[in-house]
Amino acid sequence: AEGDEGQRLELAIAERLLTHVVVFGEAAARLVFGVSIPESCGPARVTVVDDFSRLAIDAGARRSCWLAMKSAGVVAPR
Repeated sequence: AEGDEGQRLELAIAERLLTHVVVFGEAAARLVFGVSIPESCGPARVTVVDDFSRLAIDAGARRSCWLAMKSAGVVAPR
């Protein structure tokens, strides 16, 4: 249902389906977590990267996103 994204995410984390959450864009993160975006949600770490529209046009944002996901262990280093 509309507006229950945070509850569904927390349920998936509680069931240990997720160990890390990557959210694309501050606006999306605020929709899920509210005003205060946590560093973790239960046992899962939270990483917020630029939104897709920014990633599409900004090489620096893509590089930053890749480094954030690599340092979080979300993607394997090449």
